[in-house]
Amino acid sequence: MKTIGAVFLVLVLSGCVSLKIKSDIPSLDMYDLNTQFENTQCAKVDEVGLLGISSVEIYDTKSILEKSLDGKIQYLEGKVWVDFPKNMLKVLFVLEAQKECIGVSFPPFGAYVPKKTLRLSILSFGIIKADEPKAELVISYEFDSAKKGLIKGVLMNKESFKENAIKALQDVSKKTIKDLLSVIVDKK
Repeated sequence: MKTIGAVFLVLVLSGCVSLKIKSDIPSLDMYDLNTQFENTQCAKVDEVGLLGISSVEIYDTKSILEKSLDGKIQYLEGKVWVDFPKNMLKVLFVLEAQKECIGVSFPPFGAYVPKKTLRLSILSFGIIKADEPKAELVISYEFDSAKKGLIKGVLMNKESFKENAIKALQDVSKKTIKDLLSVIVDKK
């Protein structure tokens, strides 16, 4: 009898009490560096082994960085990358290399080791907050070819923008990868 009364009381009170638990989770817009893919037919494919892409620890985040000229670093609010920048650059490199008829392989290589290898490091990647804001990507590379030996360098691209910071970052990333591919293609 007591259990029936308790159940009845719970049912009656549950109709009277309405708990509204609301959590305000800000919406996040997610972005990728690669915005389109074109398929290219190649008669002969050259091959490069991508040994890896490393980055300074501050760029191992999905947040989009914004740097002031005084060194202050913030994140763009409500906007994040879909993956870590080094992973997105790897995918972008593979897709852009395919357009140049360059196949990309990754370690472990197994029995066949590519005659050309590439190692990349992200040195800077983000928005530079200034009177004229800019998107920036700086990478260093080590390209090793059996014919030409070890070639090292740094590529830097900046693009001014007025409104769309994400588009500017996508554009400088694509331009930097194209510049890198021109080094690889020229150094066969």
